[in-house]
Order: sequence, then structure tokens, then C-alpha cells
Amino acid sequence: MGRGADRRGKKLPAISNDDYSEATLARIRAEQLYAIARFTPAILVVNIWNVLVLVAALYGTPKETAALGWAFAVCSVSAYLYLRGVAARERRLSRASRAVTRNIVTGAAVVGGLWCLAPLMFIDHLAGGAMLIIVCMCCGIMCAGALVLASMPEAVFAFVAPVLVGSLVAIDRSDLVGQYHISLLFVIYACVLVLASLSYYKQMGARLLKQIDAENAARLDVLTRLPNALAFHEFLDRALARCTEYREQAAVLYLDLDGFKPVNDRYGHAAGDEILLQVARRLEETVRKTDFVARLGGDEFAVTLVDVGGPIHVMAFVERLQRAFAAPFSAAGLPQEIGLSIGIALAPSDGLESNVLVVKADNALYQAKAAGGGTSRFFDQKHAQAVQERRDLEADLRAAIERSELELALQPIVEIATGRIIGCEALARWRHPTRGSISPDEFIPMAERTGLIHELGMWIVRDACRVAKLMPEDAPVSVNVSVAQLRSASMTMEMLAIIEEFGLTPDRIEIEITESLLITRDDPAIDTAHELSRAGFPIALDDFGTGYASLNYLRKLPLNRVKIDREFTRDSIDHPDCAAIIISVVQLARTLGLDVTAEGVETEEQLAFLRSIGCGAAQGYLISRPVAETELANLFAQETSKVLAA
Repeated sequence: MGRGADRRGKKLPAISNDDYSEATLARIRAEQLYAIARFTPAILVVNIWNVLVLVAALYGTPKETAALGWAFAVCSVSAYLYLRGVAARERRLSRASRAVTRNIVTGAAVVGGLWCLAPLMFIDHLAGGAMLIIVCMCCGIMCAGALVLASMPEAVFAFVAPVLVGSLVAIDRSDLVGQYHISLLFVIYACVLVLASLSYYKQMGARLLKQIDAENAARLDVLTRLPNALAFHEFLDRALARCTEYREQAAVLYLDLDGFKPVNDRYGHAAGDEILLQVARRLEETVRKTDFVARLGGDEFAVTLVDVGGPIHVMAFVERLQRAFAAPFSAAGLPQEIGLSIGIALAPSDGLESNVLVVKADNALYQAKAAGGGTSRFFDQKHAQAVQERRDLEADLRAAIERSELELALQPIVEIATGRIIGCEALARWRHPTRGSISPDEFIPMAERTGLIHELGMWIVRDACRVAKLMPEDAPVSVNVSVAQLRSASMTMEMLAIIEEFGLTPDRIEIEITESLLITRDDPAIDTAHELSRAGFPIALDDFGTGYASLNYLRKLPLNRVKIDREFTRDSIDHPDCAAIIISVVQLARTLGLDVTAEGVETEEQLAFLRSIGCGAAQGYLISRPVAETELANLFAQETSKVLAA
């Protein structure tokens, strides 16, 4: 089964095929290649310059023709390696094969061998001063080459060794004053270069392994250690690419646990976590090694089956899965009956785009749940009543935004040390005229799918500005902004226009960016975030620690605050690893000059822990549930929350 982790060993100093998987070693080789390619063009230009100097020194001597031939060989090899280096630098591979290492070592050995010939062929035909030129040149080229190749010790050795041997033999044959001292210095320099390369390689390897661990962790569900939604979508994209290339069939299964919510509500989160862990293990034991199982969130899981023979084979797997879930689970010391509802979409018959298959599998799951649960359904367009209901709901959402029928709930954020309310988060609420209250977890993703997220986001900002005018000037209102909004070129101008309309300054509205949303390296969302920051809007990173490359976001985004995800806060008392993560985040934020808010504070124990580690602010049901704006004034009037009074 596809999993998020690549590493099999723990020894950092010695990076070998026995300690780590091929995928991890391929990442390391790619970094080695890029580190070398960055400086290869410059050093080869210097290399050619040295060749010209040496040829000039030999001009008019008996070795002039030989020097020209040698120079032609060096320049030809240098030009070839120059072009290869430029191409490698521009391509920036994420994985590199063993052949890359062999090619680099071979290239280093060839260049080193050519420079080995220089002192052997020419030192006897130069006068004393000119001899020093070639000795210094060999020493310099040896050091420069080792510097460029430092990330690959075997290449350093392949380059330095022939240059050293050629230089030592030539010096021994010469009549240079102090030739033995010069030879000793050459040996010392060569040893230092090789040892320095080994040290640098170990440091680089340790750093890369930590980075790979962090990236792998970002693709793992914190509780079950299964791949998460990000990893699932990446695998599905690869599986669909194989379907196109090799005419294979694949299946996407969306799984929902029947009977989980009553257990979770009755016995608490700890019992629910027990169930989820057992579910994860049973799924892992049921799928083939080539298939992929992931936890999408809550009690929802997904399975991607690759190279299936059609619906009959998929149903055989479904039956095997249902049998695996027939045995009772255990939670709170009692047996618990947990079933499965399964929605299935097939590729290529239902589509070859991951987002299309996911929607269809989700719709099929809805049909399975509507049939009473404990069953499975293939996506069937003819009976996809759920699809029509979703479309109707999407139309209702569009109308609700246009008619301003949504409302804001405001959850206070307090300073832990003083209990003073220092701001609040604006949360959108939708009460449907016939369906009642619609969860944000339902209508926010719907708005993103249908392109309504920008209109919805601007409505939230506008209403948040109206609320901000009623609040103290030092208490900003936080609004959640999607990556889709940040990718809009007009985002900053629209925000400033709304702020000006209400007579506010930008620091009264804090922009929260959800960390679990993937922002790529060249994403325009990063530029917009910087524009908003320069305009004066505080920027916060929401749900910190749950998404991809958290530390990378700290570097790329102009942050003022990080908000620790509620799952870490919830588990901080019973799970030492979660507590350690929170402590690390607080310390890191303090070092970077960032404020920290812990979300999901529900117990006094959690609050006491946060206070003890110096966390700045807190937000959660212990302090206050989200309230209407009429109730917010009463909370400000209380000055200090009873919960936080110490």
C-alpha cells in the first residue's frame, strides 16, 4: 500500500542504500546534482581561463603543440559539462537516478585526469617562475573543483586524486626550491578537501532527511498515520495517468463509517480515536500492496484501487472489505458495531480527472447512505438525485450571498496572561429557509467548487468591517480567506476599497490563511499575501501544523500570527507528542517574532498548559462559543473572562 513515509532507517551520518529507500536516496541525489549544477558553469569558465593562461606560458616552447591539444581537450570537456550543468540547473529535478551520480563522478575523473596531465607534460619545459604558475594553478583548480563537488564526496575524490598524483610526480621531477614542503602541502590540502566534503555531505544529508520527514508527515494523518487527503489526491493523479498511458482501469472508493458518531458522542473523543485506529488497521490489512488507503478527515476514508478488471473485481474487494468490518470493534472497553457505506467511481468510464472522480464517488456515497448505510453504490448518473440536490443547494447559496441572507458569528480571542479580549474571528453562518442551519463545512467547499468563494469572501469581509466599527480599535476581526481568493489579482484593491468605505484602517481586519491548503512555490497567492501585508493587513496562518510544508510557509508568507490547530490543543494533555509540537511552535514563533493563538481550547487543563508554556492567546468553547454581534458587546463589557481570571 502506498504510504507517506520513505525512510526505513534512522542513522543520519551514513547515508546508504541499506538505510533508506530508493525514493529517499533519489531525492538526495537530486539535491546533490542541483548543488553541483549551480556552480558548474562558473567554475568551468574559470577552468578555461586557467587553460588559456597555461597555453600562453607555453607559447614558443617545444610543448606548444601538445599544450594546444591538451587545451582543446579540456575546453571541449568543459563546454560539454557547462551545457549539462546549465540544463540540470534549469530543470531542477526532484528525483535523480544512480546514473546521475555515475555521470558526475565520471566527469570529475575526466577533468581531474586532464589536469593530472598538465604538470606531468609541461612542468619540465618551464622556468622556475613559470613552474610556480603551474603548481599554483593545479592547487587552485583542485580546491575550486572540490568546492563545487563538495556535496558528492566520491566525485571530489575522483577529481582531487588524479590532480594530486600528477602534481606530486611533477614536483618530484622538478628542481623547485622546497619541493618536498610543497608536496606535503598538496597532500594536506587534498586530505582537508576530501574530509570537508564528507562533513558537508553528512550535514546536507541530515538536513534533507529532516525535510523529507517533514514532507512525509504533512501527508500523514496525525491520528491513524494513514496518508491524508493531500497524499490521496497525489496518488490518484498518478493512478489516472497510468490509466491513460497503459489503458488500465482504476476505482475510487469513498468510505463512511456507520455507527461511528453515536460512539463518539456517547463515549467521547478517546473512544472515537480507538475506533478510527482500528478502522485504519483493518483497511491496511484488506487492500493490496499496490492500492492506496487514506483518511480524508473525521470518519471518512478513501481507497484507490489500481489496475482493476472492472466492476466485478471492485465488488469482490468491497465484499472482502465488508467482511473485514463484520467483526465488532472495541472502544471504551465495550464491543462496538461499526459498518461501512461505500461510494464507487470508476476510471475511465466515470472520468479521468481526479476532481471529477472524487465528486462522483462522493455522490455515490451519498446514495449508499440514503439507502440506509452498510452498503455500496456505483455512481449512476440516472439515479443521482444527490447531484440534483447539491445543485439546488448551490443555487440557494448563490441567492443567499446576493441577498445577504448569511450572518456572522463571532468567536472571541483572548490574551491568556490578562484575560483581555484582543480580537475575534468572524465565522459565516447560513440558515436555509427550508433545510435550516447549513454547516460551513458543507457550504464553504461548495462555494469553492462553484466559484462563489470570492463573492462569499467579500461579503464576509464587508460584514466583518461593519462589526469592527463596533469593537475597540485594538481588537481586530479575523476573516478566513481561501487560496482561491488570494489568487485573484484584484484581491488587495477590493479589500482596501471595503476598508475605506467603512472608514477603517487595514490593521482592523486580520487575514487568516488556512495552512492545510496547498500553496505552490510560484503561486500568485503568495504575491497577494505580501501585497495585503504591505497594505497593512495582519496575516495569520490558520490550522498550523496540519498541511503541507508548514515551515516553508513561515518563510514564504508575511505572517504576524500562527494559529495552532484545534486537534493539537485537544490532544495536548493526553498525548505528549502533541504537547511537544505546541511547545515547539510557541518557541519557534517567539524566535520569529510571531504571535501565537491556540484554537479549540475546551478545558481548564488545556488552558493551564498553554499559559505555562507562554502561549500568547487562546480561542475556544472554554472561553466562548461563537456568538452574535449583539452578545459580543456584553463579552467586551466583562473586561476579563471568568475562565481566564487567575
